[in-house]
Amino acid sequence: MRVKRRLTAIILSILLVFNLSLSISASSDSLPSGWAIEDILQLQETGILRGDSFDHYQTNITRETYAYLVYKLVESYGIAISEIADLNMSYILTDCDDYYVIGLFKAGIITGYLDNTYRPSQPITRQEICTLYMKALEVIGVYLSDNDASLAPFVDTHAIGTWAMNSMVKCLNAGIINGISATQLSPLGYSTIEQALVIFNRIVTNDSIGSQTRPFQKGIENKSLGNDAGYGYYVQKNLLGVTTGIKQYRDYELVKEIEAGVIETDPGVTILDDIQVVNQSIYYINSDGFLSAYDLSTGELTRIDQGPCEDFVVSDGAIYLILDGDVYRYTITGDNRYTEKMSLLSGSYQHIMLYTHEGDETIYLLDDTDYLSSYKEGKTSIISEGVQSFQINAGYIYYIHSDQILYKQEIGGTNKLKIVDNAYDFRVCGYNLLY
Repeated sequence: MRVKRRLTAIILSILLVFNLSLSISASSDSLPSGWAIEDILQLQETGILRGDSFDHYQTNITRETYAYLVYKLVESYGIAISEIADLNMSYILTDCDDYYVIGLFKAGIITGYLDNTYRPSQPITRQEICTLYMKALEVIGVYLSDNDASLAPFVDTHAIGTWAMNSMVKCLNAGIINGISATQLSPLGYSTIEQALVIFNRIVTNDSIGSQTRPFQKGIENKSLGNDAGYGYYVQKNLLGVTTGIKQYRDYELVKEIEAGVIETDPGVTILDDIQVVNQSIYYINSDGFLSAYDLSTGELTRIDQGPCEDFVVSDGAIYLILDGDVYRYTITGDNRYTEKMSLLSGSYQHIMLYTHEGDETIYLLDDTDYLSSYKEGKTSIISEGVQSFQINAGYIYYIHSDQILYKQEIGGTNKLKIVDNAYDFRVCGYNLLY
C-alpha cells in the first residue's frame, strides 16, 4: 500500500530512454521490441513476471507459461482459483503437474487434448490464446460482443477451428488481438513472449472489459456500520493499481462517490490506495499521499496528514502511519478529531499492520531491508529477516521468506511452521489461506 510504487510519466520516459536495464534484462536476446516496452515495464512494476519465464521476449511462449498469465488474469478480478475449481476432480492430465495449469484445469478453463495431455512445452497458437482468455473472462462473468463482422477483412478465417471461432471474434471486437496484417489473422500462428505480454496488458488495463464486474470482486471491504450495516466500500483498480476513487455500494448499487476523479487527468501517475473502515469513518491515502478520513455520519472530509504517507493502520483510538520510512501515531478523539501526533520509530519502514489483544496494541513492521519486527510500549523486537510480505490473522503472523517459503508463526511465539514452498503471494481470509 505504498504511494511511491507507481511509475510517474517522467520516470517511465527516463526508463525507456536511458535506464531500461533497471526493469528488463539487458542480454542480447532478451530486450523487447520498441512497441512492447511500455506494456512490459508496466507489468514489470507489478512483480507479476516471475523468474526468467518472461526474459526472452522474441521466443515463442509455451502453453504452460501462458497458463500462468491466464491464472493471474482471474486473480486480477479478486477471484481465487480455489473458489471456482472442482478440488475433488481426479487429476487426469498425464504430462503436466504445473500448479497454474492444474488450477485452471480444475476450474474448467483448460481442457487439454483428447489423449489427456496438455503438452505444456508446445508453443501456443493465437486461436488457443483467444479461447483461454474468453473462457477465463466468462468464468469471471465478463461477456464480450460476438459480432462476426470483424472477420470481414481477413482472408484466412477458414483456418480458424470451429471451437475457437467465437473466441477469436470476441477478442477482435474487444481489441485484445489484431491481425498480423490488413488481411491476415493467422489463427494458427504462434505468439512470442512480448506479444503475449502486450495482449495480457491490454486486458488488465482496458476499463471497458469487465468494468461492471471488477469493482465488486477486488478491493471490497464490507463493514457493519450501525444504521449503515450492509454497505460496501471499494477502491476500483485494475492489476496495475490504477483507480478512480472510493465509492459506497449497497446490494451492488452505487450509493455515493466519496472521492472520485482524482486520477482522470493522469491515470498512469496517481493512485488511491486501500481503505479501512473504522467507527463510521473511511481512512485512506489519496493520490497526493495525504492520509485522509471521510466521516460517514457528517460527510466531512479531513486531511489528517499531508505526508507523503506510505502505509497506515487504524485502531479504535489511534492511527499508526509511515512517513518517509518513520513511524508516527495519531490519537483519535471521541468526535473523530486527530490530535497528538507522536513520533514512535525512525527507520526505513514500508509496511505496517496492527494486532490488538485485550486492549493491548502491537504494531508489526516490514522495512526496506526485509526485516520484520514488532513494536509495543517503546520496545522493538525482530521477528525474522528476509521477509517479502506478511499478514496477521487470528493470532498468527503469516509471511513469505526470501526463499519463497510461506511460514506461519504464533503471535508472541518463536517457533515458525513451514506451510508451503514456492509461494509468490498469499492472502489470509478468515480461516482460509490462499496462495
